[in-house]
Amino acid sequence: MTRKNVWNPPTRLLLFATLAALISTMGPLTGPRAVVLANTGIVVYNSFAPGLKITPIGSIGTYTLGVPGTTNYLGAPFSPSAPVKLTSLTGNWAAALTAAENTFPLKHPCSITISLWSGSRSEPGAKLESWTLTVNQTATNYTLTSTTHPELLTGHTYWVLADYTGAQAGNNFLGWGANSAATTLGLWMSETSATSLRLETFNQPQPALEVIGTR
Repeated sequence: MTRKNVWNPPTRLLLFATLAALISTMGPLTGPRAVVLANTGIVVYNSFAPGLKITPIGSIGTYTLGVPGTTNYLGAPFSPSAPVKLTSLTGNWAAALTAAENTFPLKHPCSITISLWSGSRSEPGAKLESWTLTVNQTATNYTLTSTTHPELLTGHTYWVLADYTGAQAGNNFLGWGANSAATTLGLWMSETSATSLRLETFNQPQPALEVIGTR
């Protein structure tokens, strides 16, 4: 009786080619294969409550700079826990122009500028990056993505500033969400410029901010 070979040469060649391709994707077989996961970022500073929550203040929800001049600034200094290149930052901001609407809630959108600065523990020094953001009266978390990826170093102080340059005297407010359980370097404010901030001591607001970077 003759045994038929059902594993013909073309089939063997196809199987060997498939095995060779599989082995080539596995790398060396001398040890376990290393698995590299995508870097999703490192949180180097976070003063939000769990779940990126804030402590609501009044009907607005944010700590508000009142009776403004024509330019408002709110600033939050921080020091990163590890050296990174910035990928994003998240804060809670609100602003409104009461001249546009005379009744609350104020839903008229306002354009503010958020910026990142290097500096000392008492004042910003040099601007590193900025974003334009449209907000309204509702206290809302906003995540801003970095396009220039400035380097943040441990032991150094940096500032995130909210700037309402479209303000009208007496007719608007600028607010920053706070977390009363956090320990921060405080919320700083000015009605004139980014480099003339003073520490706000009334109720000792702790501005909510999250900073993420990559190595």
